[in-house]
Amino acid sequence: VLSQKTAELEAFKESSEQTVSTLNRLVEATDVENEQLRRCWKIFVLHCLRVQCRYCGRDVLTVQADEHVSRCMEQRGIMGWHDLSIPPPGLDVRVEVGGSMMQNVDGKSKRVYLLEVRQGLEQWEVARRYSDFVRLHKALKTKLLRLRLPDISQLQANTASVFQNEAQTIDQRRAQIADYFAQVLKISAVVESEEMVGFLELSD
Repeated sequence: VLSQKTAELEAFKESSEQTVSTLNRLVEATDVENEQLRRCWKIFVLHCLRVQCRYCGRDVLTVQADEHVSRCMEQRGIMGWHDLSIPPPGLDVRVEVGGSMMQNVDGKSKRVYLLEVRQGLEQWEVARRYSDFVRLHKALKTKLLRLRLPDISQLQANTASVFQNEAQTIDQRRAQIADYFAQVLKISAVVESEEMVGFLELSD
């Protein structure tokens, strides 16, 4: 009986050592894999992950965002990160797309879209044709080359469909214009540009 128990203990010891050895190998392999994942993540953050600066509109590496945004704020006289009660200069402009109407343009009846513009406490209305929005976008892209602006080239194709009636086209364009301004007016460089100031008749 004693020899049998001794043999069982030896077998259990050998089995335990094999199990521990297997676990150690798994842990080592996991450590190597985790280290590789950490290196990949570090490379991704350092070289791939970017954010868009709300003041100049440029894409900035995440690791440089703090320095870049602080510099942009200083250039615009914006003090502090957390005072959200007062809109930063250049970002207090709001645009809502109202209705549309036919208007005489160069002796021809053309459809224009009515924009309700708010700047601070002031409010006024401007009328623009859809082609004016397209020209504005092209002008902004030409002048502000490094900005990431919404793409409206697809909108032009979509709204020209022969399968849509006029009312559908008007409603779709109104929604597209509203979405476009909701995005571009978050960028100070766009709001402050000569093109946007003239387009919305903003005050200096």
